[in-house]
Amino acid sequence: MTLAKRAIIVGAGVTTESLLEDLTKWDLEIVVIDLDKSKLDKLTQKYDILALEGDATDIDVLKEAGAEKADLFLANTDSDSTNFMLSYQAYKVLGIPKVVASIRNPKNLGIFKELGTSIPISTTRAATDALLGALVGFSSFQSVSKSWGIGTYTVTHRSPLANQSPKDFPLPPEQAFIASVVREGEVVREPEDIQLVPGDVLVIFANKAHLGKLAPLLR
Repeated sequence: MTLAKRAIIVGAGVTTESLLEDLTKWDLEIVVIDLDKSKLDKLTQKYDILALEGDATDIDVLKEAGAEKADLFLANTDSDSTNFMLSYQAYKVLGIPKVVASIRNPKNLGIFKELGTSIPISTTRAATDALLGALVGFSSFQSVSKSWGIGTYTVTHRSPLANQSPKDFPLPPEQAFIASVVREGEVVREPEDIQLVPGDVLVIFANKAHLGKLAPLLR
């Protein structure tokens, strides 16, 4: 299982470049859109991606990038208003199932939340981690080394992990594993003896090269 077959990223800046270090290890066809050809050229020289020079606020440009068949969309420009417009078009008009937006001004959080996007804040390494985690489905995510990260996820009614035992976690430990389970604010002492229920918070260690395999589980 993989995260998605096609991902559209708008914005070819530093954060996108950092994200691509991990995303290009997943089974994804990635299209990056930007108005700046030099930024796109820099990325295509370094990563196996498709690049499209154009104004992504023009829905015809998004369609040219294959957005109508995309599973994942990331609005990652330097403008919150542009990111909102892009997110609206991706989520409401094109019907892309997973839409993530990066914002710069915390005052704009409420607007994005009403739209239903996942919203990491800032433009630091922490933001790159947050974006990466949001793409997968973590509520929080932080790198602990170049290869590994730790994230939290709350089990939902529609999660494939609901009503399953942590010992039956479907990925091998070299890819990801459940480090602990928190239920009603308390750490479960022997999680292998329980069944996961909605509301349980999982602390998961994940190899970043295999994060895409986690996405179908963290719904």
